[in-house]
Amino acid sequence: MLVAILLSPLFLLTLVIGSNVVNPMALAFLTTFEVENKTDEEIFVTPIGAVGQNGHRHTLPYSASTCLYIMAPSSADYPITPGGLREFTYDWDDIQFSEILVRRASEDYRVIPTGLHPTENQYRRPEKTRFEIGDLESAPLAKEQHLAALPSNSTRIWTIYLLAVLGLASPVLFFKALRMKYEAEPDAGDGR
Repeated sequence: MLVAILLSPLFLLTLVIGSNVVNPMALAFLTTFEVENKTDEEIFVTPIGAVGQNGHRHTLPYSASTCLYIMAPSSADYPITPGGLREFTYDWDDIQFSEILVRRASEDYRVIPTGLHPTENQYRRPEKTRFEIGDLESAPLAKEQHLAALPSNSTRIWTIYLLAVLGLASPVLFFKALRMKYEAEPDAGDGR
């Protein structure tokens, strides 16, 4: 029972994450776009966006589903084979999807703009839903502000999910403790 009580704050986290999966306000801001590789070699893409007046770059807040809000860890260097297509779903509410970082296997990142200015009229979806990556030679090299978006550690989401799963132990242990208590009590009808 004591362990169940100690884990009860984590159970609240479990409830919050569980309810957010179907939260209409979160689902309203999910949008999907595709990146198509029109080159004849494998490329690696990292969609990034700008946040705030200064336009600090971050990877997009991805969702693992298009119809449920399931946070996915932000990552970099999604591979796309020659002629291939990759779909991304993200929450556009608090980030302006401004650029796509693209690189070949052993080259520096180049920047492909999405058509949205990083800091003007922020927090809109791009008009295009498909971005074709063709001639990389004409794309400018990424600057420090773009490279700052590359994730150094994506364990934050996994930590939250681990704590939420651990929170499930609270009601399980609580009901198990109650069951053990009632099974240990003598039956009132047996005359003892």
